[in-house]
Amino acid sequence: MTDDERALITAVCAAPDDDAPRWVYADWCEEHGRAERAELIRVQFALERNWSCSRFMYSCGEFLPTLAQLAEEGCEERCRPWARLKLREQQLLSAHAALWGAHYPFSAAANNVCIWRKGFIEEARVTWARWWLDGDHVRAVRTMPLRRVVLGGKCPAALYHFGGARHRYVWFVDAAALSYSVTTSGTLVRDHGTQLGPAYLPREIMDLLHGHPMVGSVVRFRVEYDSKAAALDDLCRACLEYARSKAGV
Repeated sequence: MTDDERALITAVCAAPDDDAPRWVYADWCEEHGRAERAELIRVQFALERNWSCSRFMYSCGEFLPTLAQLAEEGCEERCRPWARLKLREQQLLSAHAALWGAHYPFSAAANNVCIWRKGFIEEARVTWARWWLDGDHVRAVRTMPLRRVVLGGKCPAALYHFGGARHRYVWFVDAAALSYSVTTSGTLVRDHGTQLGPAYLPREIMDLLHGHPMVGSVVRFRVEYDSKAAALDDLCRACLEYARSKAGV
């Protein structure tokens, strides 16, 4: 990656809601012999503009033909261009995503999923261990305009009423631990070697959560949520916020 390209990508990451840096990067790619990379950006922008057609296509009947069939026939004339764009997007990503993502942390790792929008990876679905491994969370937000990260390997604990009905979902922090490390399996380990369960989080992440806090004598020792989905979503948001603060973006 050249210095010019790195500067263009940095501009995209610094303003993920601004489309202009992405168009500038597309022009740069085309001028430097990377027409397919430029085409992906333009194709995905066109798909964003035709999102209503996408909604129609996925709810228009009992039988949904393949994209190739839709591109040639279309269940409605107005949706044929969208189907052709979607098919071209799939062709470009199938042929080039591994190469284009080679500079991005964890994008090519097994069992990880990266979702491309407007020409860049905006959503990453990775394990907790992979996200934290060797500072990849910092490199990720510096090289990708991430809007969402979904982290596997963590699960909030479920609290129950006396009647047995599930009531709340909780993240815990180990207030007694002065230091910790993350194993390759994503497990938190205390400084004296005791492993913590999947509902335990580092103190730095706990401080960024938006759930209902339960405060101990020194720090918040647990955060509660009404649903498991809310707990997981807040965890992913907090991890992304933490990574951005460390990366200075």
